[in-house]
Amino acid sequence: MILFDILYVDVHGMHGFVLGQGSLSISDYVLKMKSFVESLSTAGQPISDRDLLMNILEGLSSEFDVVVVTITALQSTMLNFFL
Repeated sequence: MILFDILYVDVHGMHGFVLGQGSLSISDYVLKMKSFVESLSTAGQPISDRDLLMNILEGLSSEFDVVVVTITALQSTMLNFFL
């Protein structure tokens, strides 16, 4: 059984729900998210690696805010560089 916190998010006018880290360690959270995505793919609903990453970042607890900001900024920089 996969246990997550269900978080409501509102990012740039887009509303939705994210499976949050809750009390899981970061490694357990990432492994459970990957397992969840594999289950969705098996059921015919594949999720891209980018969407998986964005959902993981969105669901991390606040103690990882610095990591989330850094990765998000790096991603934006890389996109601007290649566009």
